Amino acid sequence: MALIERLMGIEPKIQVHAFQSILAEWARGNFTNQQAQDAISFIAHGIPLDAAAITEAQALVATVPTGSTTDNKASRALKLQEIDQVLLLVDAQCPPYDVAATVRTRLGI
Repeated sequence: MALIERLMGIEPKIQVHAFQSILAEWARGNFTNQQAQDAISFIAHGIPLDAAAITEAQALVATVPTGSTTDNKASRALKLQEIDQVLLLVDAQCPPYDVAATVRTRLGI
């Protein structure tokens, strides 16, 4: 099942708070792609991401700015905060983020 649906609570559920932390560590370069997938599988009770969910997770990470300048770091922090806030609303299934297509559009994936 695709990533957004799993974050929305459609089984198998991915815990949003833990996913946010994994995403942030991955975007900061502290997790490799494989480490992130393994961590997500762990928090999802051993149910790994399928190919569609991996593609979405990689696309989401790609929206986070990279680089080591102060501006890059500030932009990265702001983007991660924005993703966090949207995903918290997704977890609560708060309209308009109770529709997967709307969430994808909002997150730029």
